Amino acid sequence: MPESSSNLAPRADSQAPLRSSFLQNEFMIPLIVAVLTVAILFLVWEIIIRSLQPGPDAIHDFHLARGISASLCTAMAVTFVLWRSSRRRAVEIERRAGALVESVVSRERQALNALQVSERRYRALYENTPMMYFTLDTEGTVLSVNEEGSKQLGYEHGELLGGQVLDVFHEDSREQVKRDLQTFLSDNKDVARWEARKRRKDGSVITVAETVSTIHDESGRTVILVICEDISERKRSEQRLREYQEALRALSSDLALAEEGERRRIAIGLHDQVGQTLALAKIQLHQLQHSGDDQRIPVIQRVEDLLEQTLISCRSLTFDLCSPILYELGLEAALKSLGPQLEAASDIHFQFAAENKPNTVPEELAIILYRSARELLRNAVKHSKAKNATMKLRGQGDRIKLEILDDGVGFDTMNTGLPSRDGGFGLFSVTEQLRSVGGSIKIESSREKGTHIVIETPLEDSRERHTHQVGLGRVVGG
Repeated sequence: MPESSSNLAPRADSQAPLRSSFLQNEFMIPLIVAVLTVAILFLVWEIIIRSLQPGPDAIHDFHLARGISASLCTAMAVTFVLWRSSRRRAVEIERRAGALVESVVSRERQALNALQVSERRYRALYENTPMMYFTLDTEGTVLSVNEEGSKQLGYEHGELLGGQVLDVFHEDSREQVKRDLQTFLSDNKDVARWEARKRRKDGSVITVAETVSTIHDESGRTVILVICEDISERKRSEQRLREYQEALRALSSDLALAEEGERRRIAIGLHDQVGQTLALAKIQLHQLQHSGDDQRIPVIQRVEDLLEQTLISCRSLTFDLCSPILYELGLEAALKSLGPQLEAASDIHFQFAAENKPNTVPEELAIILYRSARELLRNAVKHSKAKNATMKLRGQGDRIKLEILDDGVGFDTMNTGLPSRDGGFGLFSVTEQLRSVGGSIKIESSREKGTHIVIETPLEDSRERHTHQVGLGRVVGG
């Protein structure tokens, strides 16, 4: 930045006009008094000479001369008094003017000192700040750059002066910065901010956040001040955080799939082993019952009842672990089957509707939608106190939408999806699983007005995934 200086020292001739006026008053008035004095003396002398000569008018001339002398003496006294007063006033004016000049000079010196201190502080801030400072003209030419700016970009101090600021930007950011800069100047904004990428002298690339404003130099020319901060590390941290979140969602989805696979394996085991064994035992007991032994009939009847209850429990457990309907009949039938379970566990009347059904639904998406619907209906049973619940499945182009409505008491949605000590893990799991396949969940609820939940997901997931293929045709069937 160019140095600015000014000479505020008092001039030697600053009191010259005042002194000249004072000198004129000082010499002119005594000169007039002297002339009047000579004239009076001459007149008095004439009167004295005439009074000594005999004549009839001598007494009259004497009195006349005395009157004229008295008048002239009075005029001379008044003139002298005025002169003294004028001289005193001139001295007082000179004193006050001198004090005023000294005060003005003192203030100018103080202002100069404050300006110099401010300039030193500004220069220290400009040169020693950890951020990059540039000043440009309206054409984008670099007028100045602080040492930190040159250092962070890998240049020698002063090497960037006179060049175009766009030359230090990465190729894919130049047009954007050029447009932003032109818009900033044309709109006469006070300040503007943007992010861009810059290329260092060694070819490496950094990401910066820039704050741009306009100032005016000593000549009144518009100068652009650019404050530039290196945010490369912050951007890398944000990218790592996004990758971590994406990995977490993928892990959540894979965990859900693994859990579903384990549930299915257990369900198959219960069906093929425990269920078959119990069914066979029931048949044998039934045959024993008709063998004719009357004493064994009551005992056999009780065993048969116990086996029947065991079979019912096994079937219920099988459906809880993994719905066979989902794999055998498809997503629509599985969602519809949740109605009887809901009505059996509560007093809620359930309705299901489907329209524009997609021909195929990926296995992972079908499992996530089914589990999400089951979790949301369980929450309705536990908390809603609803009398009616409706589920709608609808296809919309390359997306699928699932809506769940109830007329219950509703709840506060401020912390929806955030787990806490009081619960909320089920809804959080639903949200994360839907995000893992590019889906979303929207919850609208208010006290005493019920709840409306909308789940929407794409039918195809562009990310490469390892999914289970067993029974896929039956799962994706509509």
